[in-house]
Amino acid sequence: MVCGEEKMKNNTFKEIWDKFKGLENVVIPLHLAPDGDSLGSCTALKYLLEKKFKTNVKIISKDKLDESLMKISFTKEIEFGKGIDDINLEKTDAVIMLDFGSLEGFTKKDNLKNQIINLDHHETNQYFGNLNYVDSNRATACSVLIDLFKDRNVRFDKELSQRLLLGICTDSGFFTNTNAEDALNDASYLIKNGANYLGIVDNVLGKTPLRMKKYYAYLIDNLKINNEQKFAYTLIPKTKITEFGLNLAEIRLGINQIKNIEGIDIVCTLSEIEYGIKGSFRSNTKDIDVSKYAKKFGGGGHKVAAAFYLPKMSLEEAEKKVKEIFGK
Repeated sequence: MVCGEEKMKNNTFKEIWDKFKGLENVVIPLHLAPDGDSLGSCTALKYLLEKKFKTNVKIISKDKLDESLMKISFTKEIEFGKGIDDINLEKTDAVIMLDFGSLEGFTKKDNLKNQIINLDHHETNQYFGNLNYVDSNRATACSVLIDLFKDRNVRFDKELSQRLLLGICTDSGFFTNTNAEDALNDASYLIKNGANYLGIVDNVLGKTPLRMKKYYAYLIDNLKINNEQKFAYTLIPKTKITEFGLNLAEIRLGINQIKNIEGIDIVCTLSEIEYGIKGSFRSNTKDIDVSKYAKKFGGGGHKVAAAFYLPKMSLEEAEKKVKEIFGK
């Protein structure tokens, strides 16, 4: 179900599908620090467009995926190290953006809107496309694609189902987040259509590199706790990012390692990266909406998971800004 405000802004599935039919050349970018939902949704749509409409589709990603996702076969379809600003769009009919809440920090192009088809599930989505469909009640971007494909009577074969299941599993925390019931329904449908759940578990959860274990241990060992506000956070300096050999996608995995601590309602990580400070929030209760805190810093996301970027500054300055909204 799409809420009333979203419904007024959304295009219909038919309008989006009719647009798909006329596309010859398409670019699909993964979002910054891409995760499993970004990978799954982008490659699933690529597979569908190529098979159904013979569309020429290029998937690009400015950032690398984390090491576990790189084991998955369809990552070979992605051109890494390229952002949308690195692509000549003169011969591109559309840029299809999945799992993007906004264009903030993603592109310097100011005339991109007319080419964008925006499909998403973030509550803070800014409807930045020429065509938009956003359903914040759906668990993942892959869930939105499932709804679109069902509406258009697409046959879900094994390959399509496998790609979509990756996003469902990873963005629901393998069915442990607040969207678990919605995600389980989607997963059941995809498994019935041939998706291999255990294959995804093996790739994503099967084995963790030692350097990642050391990173997670660092986050716990350096956790700062405000018991009065039930708030905890960890600072991650650039030296540690280098020491652990982390890319942006791997940095973002850390926040989930300090979730669900008894007596803590909100957790945060602040990471010192090349072009600023990356911040992530997680809420351990449905009663606290962390996206409103992320918005204070120009970010967004979901009620229980949100992120933001701060301009070039020291970790100490970023820490001070975050502490100000929770009290000292």
